[in-house]
Amino acid sequence: GIWGGFGGRVGTVVGGSWKGTAYMRGLPTHYTATQSESVIFCRKALRAVIEALRPLAPTLKLTFGDYDHKMSTFNKAAQINYHAAIENVDGEPVVNYKKLILSKGFLKCFDMFFVDDPGQDGNWYVGAIQYTYEQVEFPGFIFILNEYGTNNWYSYVYDQPLITGLSDIEIEGFPITSEKQYLGWAFVYDKSLGQVSERCRDFFSPHINDD
Repeated sequence: GIWGGFGGRVGTVVGGSWKGTAYMRGLPTHYTATQSESVIFCRKALRAVIEALRPLAPTLKLTFGDYDHKMSTFNKAAQINYHAAIENVDGEPVVNYKKLILSKGFLKCFDMFFVDDPGQDGNWYVGAIQYTYEQVEFPGFIFILNEYGTNNWYSYVYDQPLITGLSDIEIEGFPITSEKQYLGWAFVYDKSLGQVSERCRDFFSPHINDD
């Protein structure tokens, strides 16, 4: 507005505030029944990405929290994966879970992240390694697991120092069985700075094709 931000509808525009920033937008467009195939595909693709990421919304607040303050963390993740993870399968948009980008940040990451199979107690054991076999201390990490091709997600945030090659970290409470397939992501996480690493180490169940 002439004197700054405003709220509500004025003519053909709507004003409001988000995170202390005033904004102005046009009224929503009313779509007709005669939409092009490309428009329909794009709308379906965006819906598919949103549904795939929705269970991860609390974790995405950490893994995208320091990357872009001009939109919400979830919207930023959806925007990036709309371009990165959607594939056209017989004219229908399908989310390729192996191509999902679940973190955007600036911290340095470890060279390798390993996961041992669950023991008798069902817990996982994870750790990080440098190719030089040096013992490097990282502030912490975030571990995300997906039951391959489903919306069953599991997240684990470890906000204590992680020293590469020194010891495994036990992760409890993951309802995982050896009969299922999983995709995993790991990111360096610094709780004090509220920052994470860029897309980091990925791992897949041995029987999932990783091309």
